[in-house]
Amino acid sequence: MTKELANEHKSSPSRSTPRARKPTAFQRDAKLKTLCNMPVLAGVGLLNDPNFDIISLKSTTHQQVHMRCDDGPLKDARVRRAIALTLDRDKLVAGLMKGRALPGNDSPFASVYPSTDPTVPQRKQDIAQAKQLMEAAGAGKGFKVTLTTERYCLLAQYHTGWADAAEQLIDKVTRRLARLPGLLEFNAAQIGLFEKHYGETDHRLINGIPCLLWNDDECSVPMVVTSEYPDETIYGRAFIVVTTHKLNSFWPLTKPISKFK
Repeated sequence: MTKELANEHKSSPSRSTPRARKPTAFQRDAKLKTLCNMPVLAGVGLLNDPNFDIISLKSTTHQQVHMRCDDGPLKDARVRRAIALTLDRDKLVAGLMKGRALPGNDSPFASVYPSTDPTVPQRKQDIAQAKQLMEAAGAGKGFKVTLTTERYCLLAQYHTGWADAAEQLIDKVTRRLARLPGLLEFNAAQIGLFEKHYGETDHRLINGIPCLLWNDDECSVPMVVTSEYPDETIYGRAFIVVTTHKLNSFWPLTKPISKFK
């Protein structure tokens, strides 16, 4: 599967008249000097803004779709190959990632890892072959499959000797997040779906928020906290909800942000 797959269903056809974009929160905030690890789609409004310098670095950051291969129609390798053959990876890179990515190939690892076989030819879109594979697998008329997304959670990595500090920080952040309307109910629904299909989760529930904390002395700083969210929508109400939750994970304010505008 391609590494740049997520959100391709949200792309829209080109328009004859350019659509004006609203300024992002980063453009409106004159105090902000640096933004690290900006996703391409979330930063579309900044890419061509002359007031910002965008520095792109090669990395193993990627988007992926996991398929359960031991049950249902995806158990058949021909179906999985057919799915891979429907993707136009070059267009995903050019349109979805605005040219700031490389096409992924049929390996779960980036090409920089020695475990990746560099001799595997880059897969290209081939709809005719995909249809043949689906017919051969007995799924020529399509099939139904359940897609389960990850839930909202916090990830914390810390150096040796920082475990107590990490616990205290996560406790404070999750107490703040738990006060946001609807988040705990959203988490409960997501956890229920996960456990229905995959069994008990390995995340700890801290104040109703799934968390995963672990020791990692290879981090460049004593503690790293990551906010994960199951949606990367960049417009409308969904984006407001996502950003409100993320800002409340790290925003240095004494009172929670009720709504990101």
